Amino acid sequence: MLQRGCDLGLTSGINIGNTGLVISHLQFVDDTLMFSSDSLHSMQNIKRILLCFELVSGLKVNFYKSSIVGVGVAAHTCNFMAQLLRCKQDQLPLMYLGLPISGNLGRATMWNPILRNISCRLASWKGMFLSIGGHLCLIKSVLSNLPIYYLSMFPMPVTVASKIDQKLRSFLWSGNEERHKICNVSWATVTLPKHAGGLGIGSLRDKNTALLFKWLWRFGLEESSMWKDVIKSIHNTNCSKLLLQAPIPGAATTWSRIVNHCVRNNKLQDIVNEQSLVLIGNGKKTMFWLDCWLNNHCLAEHFPTIFQLSNDKAASIAKMGMWEGYEWIWVFSWIRPLQGRNIGLLDQLYAILSAVHMDKDGEDRLIWKDNNSGRFSVKSLCGLLSPKPSTNIASRLLEFGKVLSLQR
Repeated sequence: MLQRGCDLGLTSGINIGNTGLVISHLQFVDDTLMFSSDSLHSMQNIKRILLCFELVSGLKVNFYKSSIVGVGVAAHTCNFMAQLLRCKQDQLPLMYLGLPISGNLGRATMWNPILRNISCRLASWKGMFLSIGGHLCLIKSVLSNLPIYYLSMFPMPVTVASKIDQKLRSFLWSGNEERHKICNVSWATVTLPKHAGGLGIGSLRDKNTALLFKWLWRFGLEESSMWKDVIKSIHNTNCSKLLLQAPIPGAATTWSRIVNHCVRNNKLQDIVNEQSLVLIGNGKKTMFWLDCWLNNHCLAEHFPTIFQLSNDKAASIAKMGMWEGYEWIWVFSWIRPLQGRNIGLLDQLYAILSAVHMDKDGEDRLIWKDNNSGRFSVKSLCGLLSPKPSTNIASRLLEFGKVLSLQR
């Protein structure tokens, strides 16, 4: 009903970018976000639509539990609209479904709710009645619940990660997150996976990076997603690449923070280049010269001389040839005719490309090699990001066995 009202011009949603994308509302389970201009006509029609919904469905809209928030709208206008709808008036920044709306998430103070919740869960009275094994179970329970929403949307500041690590380290060894005690084993060892001789707590920074990278992976795979259309409209881009590999300049939006955090992480990029595999379909999403799609090699690096002579260095695979019936024919365009050694390099390139089988109706797909199903998983990436053990695993397990026996 809200979308129909927007289509008929009864209400006005919000225009995203310059692509003509208009959003009238969003729904999350039993929560609904409605977007409108500050037009009196639009707000009155929204209330009429909600009243019609009550009559049709038999349900009741609780206006008293609803809030109106103005973005770039005068306070007296918001107050008038709140009285019209008989709802509360709120203002930015605010919390919605456990996540902050607006505000600078790059500031450590924005993470104070997470720090407070961790302190409450790791209360000293709990540590008094638990063994070190109980401390470990409680720490894993806290990490698997409290900060996940934040970690999956915002890059964690280094200072915040250090504070959380300090609280967890103190609680593990002393049972009190405020009491400092000499650690029996280094925290870097404790956070290692169990198969590497650690306790499997994991690194918060690695988990943060893996959760953020999942958005980049989904951005390349998902075709018709509203969130992807919104991002492309906001950043005025029609990027069709499977994996974004360049930082986003300009305003510090949530998406640009996610992309820049992942792209500038050299360790993550090395793992992604090693573990991701591109299955070529019609070739529209993969860059012929610049992407690592052929045996995980970049053709621009493998054939630098003829790459410099290419007319379109950023062309997709689909633009580097044509279909003749059911057969794909490679067609190259050069700045000048190839001569001498370059002709031999072109023959080598043709020989490599002879093993490529294009699919006219298929889409390019990403495969995650570390998972047997080929699907990306945060757990898999966290395991790859964790440091490799520097000493023998058996000696680490023996060391932990001595520590745990002493702590009983």
